[in-house]
Amino acid sequence: MVKNKSVREPQQSRSIQMKERILKTALKLFCRKGFYQTTTNEIAQAAGVSVASLYAYFKDRDSIFFEILERYHRQFIALNESAIDRLNASPLETKEWLSGLVDGLVRLHEQSREFNRELKVLYYSNPKVAAIMDRQNRETQKLIMGYLGSQKQGPETGDLETTALLCFDFISTVVDRIVFSGKTVERERIQQIGVDILFKFLEL
Repeated sequence: MVKNKSVREPQQSRSIQMKERILKTALKLFCRKGFYQTTTNEIAQAAGVSVASLYAYFKDRDSIFFEILERYHRQFIALNESAIDRLNASPLETKEWLSGLVDGLVRLHEQSREFNRELKVLYYSNPKVAAIMDRQNRETQKLIMGYLGSQKQGPETGDLETTALLCFDFISTVVDRIVFSGKTVERERIQQIGVDILFKFLEL
């Protein structure tokens, strides 16, 4: 196996395109075969680059995977920031805000459905993946808690943190049902009824 002692950050257009091709190819292979069943040699061959060229930009398979995951994480952060911006821009009814949050999470997961499926597997076998996903979950919980705290009326649980945690768990279940389960029930019905159920709880 050929490895360079150090990796470089591409500056020229051709080098940037090569690195992007490696990342896109790796993502497809990770989704199709799984992370542990994919090798750097396979990635290089499928991307049409030499193994030496791949190692010029990436230390190993893990570094390729975590760059892909970091990009996904940035999309996740952008979604949360958009939800905060919507909240700060104008007062939103609880149901409208919840619906927008669920819709945004569904769209993000659908854009990378197979990658998310692989992340669920890796969560239990790779501590670094688990740490990143846990951080994402905490950020969404914090977002929900911030929204609930801004409302004059809401659930009288006396425990805002736990309430936000359970709301997040319920939203995650709704999103997973829409994105990963068989289409036995239309997406719109699941999303609408899921938001309605959560709304009724929050309006107690």
